[in-house]
Amino acid sequence: MIGVIVVYGIINGIIQSVIQPRVVGNAVALSQTLTFFSVLFWAVVLGPIGAILAIPLTLLVRMLLVDSNPRLAWIRPALGDFADTKQAMAAESAAAAQDKASKRAGGRA
Repeated sequence: MIGVIVVYGIINGIIQSVIQPRVVGNAVALSQTLTFFSVLFWAVVLGPIGAILAIPLTLLVRMLLVDSNPRLAWIRPALGDFADTKQAMAAESAAAAQDKASKRAGGRA
């Protein structure tokens, strides 16, 4: 019986500490670290209810402070929103490839 309790505790700890923050963070575009710290922060601020509502409250704060202010777009990658960053990197990579191809074509002519 004690073995079952220990194994259950270990499995539950791994799921709630590692797997759940990663899955939830990917679903709502928050980094795993931010997800973990938001649970800790809101649990301290509001207690157990804060731990349950941590992700929605963090998304609300992000919407009010970051998403509504275009000047804070630079902080989005730190929060886990990589969509704009991936698009910018793809555009930069395509421009570099085009520049390299044009240099090769210019050198041959």
